[in-house]
Amino acid sequence: MPILLPTRSNVAVAVALALTAVVGVASVNPDLEAPQALTTVESLSLPALAAGTSDADESVVVWDVLGRGDTLFVALARLGVLDPAAEQYLRRAREARPFVEAAPGALLRAVRTGDGAMLELAYTSSAGRSFVLSRDGEKFRVTRDNAPARQDVELRTGPVGRSIFKSFADAGVPRNVADQVIRIFSRQFDLHAAAGEIERFAVVYEKHTHGLSERPGRVLGVELVRAGKSYRAFWFAPDRNGQGDYFGPEGFSLEREFLPAPLEYTEITSWFGVSRQIGRRWQAAHPGIDYAAPIGTPVHATADGTVEFLGVQGGYGNLVVLKHRGTLSTYYAHLNGFAEGVAPGTRVRQGELLGYVGRTGWTTGPHLHYELRVDDKPVNPEEHVPVAEALADPERIERFRAGTAPLAAKLDLLGVGPLARFE
Repeated sequence: MPILLPTRSNVAVAVALALTAVVGVASVNPDLEAPQALTTVESLSLPALAAGTSDADESVVVWDVLGRGDTLFVALARLGVLDPAAEQYLRRAREARPFVEAAPGALLRAVRTGDGAMLELAYTSSAGRSFVLSRDGEKFRVTRDNAPARQDVELRTGPVGRSIFKSFADAGVPRNVADQVIRIFSRQFDLHAAAGEIERFAVVYEKHTHGLSERPGRVLGVELVRAGKSYRAFWFAPDRNGQGDYFGPEGFSLEREFLPAPLEYTEITSWFGVSRQIGRRWQAAHPGIDYAAPIGTPVHATADGTVEFLGVQGGYGNLVVLKHRGTLSTYYAHLNGFAEGVAPGTRVRQGELLGYVGRTGWTTGPHLHYELRVDDKPVNPEEHVPVAEALADPERIERFRAGTAPLAAKLDLLGVGPLARFE
């Protein structure tokens, strides 16, 4: 169905391009950083326009796409172009052959009068070649549109319902972009299964334009708000060689370098940093998290590492300490016993069995005491998310922060929702 737009109304043209969500468009520089300028457009609601309602002297712009079995002249008739002189020129002029030979998938744009006289005809092939046929009185000429391909950034946001794909489509997000978002977060959670918990989304992605053709490109930044928590991801190439990946805020890995917990537990009996009484002992600040679980519950490594210590250590009782990359280490205390094959100096993989829940050392009941340390200082495992290994170099982190700050500002501009904390 062709789209009809009165050229006398700039508002109508803007409306035809308006979105069902907030949209921003701006130029992108070659290294894919976010643009400096941003225009926000709000969608308007106007009554639909039907073909044939314009005055004879009023020019209109109509669009169509060649389908299978279509010819140029069939498409022109569908667009309301009734111009024997233009048709004769298209059939006979050698320079007009690209129009006549247009293949399925070609995008057509015609400017005509209300009574069907053609003023201009442009088309872009699926391969990106563009031609324009213009009219001067009774004469026609064809020129090739050699304008370079343009790369823009598009921002869209909207609520999420039961279906991820429908929610994205309702906001005008191309399917290719929705597929990318699914893949980006697939390492953290199943978006389809979690759709009911996701409140809103915002996405920043490339849009490539050549002639009349447009196609979406790579997702540059995306945010989901799930159960009040914000999940963000940004595209970044650490070595500026085009080989990049997606990273969370401040450069942490989306691959969950550290598991959320080292075991299946019944409840958390003591949080990080709280003061507490253990028998006759007073502890001003708990250096880890205590997970209550029955004796014998398997305990697993939260990340790849090397066994730095295995044995008995004071109030920790039976303890395993894993050394991870950089200055990161994890402690697994009060164990009932150690897993077979685990010994000082051995390499373990994320999820590998280390031992079993017990009540050795200073404890009033069976549980696992778990610590995450940086430079041998305890940090809150729920708040400290280690930087991705690919960005561990301080210079790369600075480039990551500088390169993604404009994208983060774009997501902030969209106002997805209250950012309780990043995951």
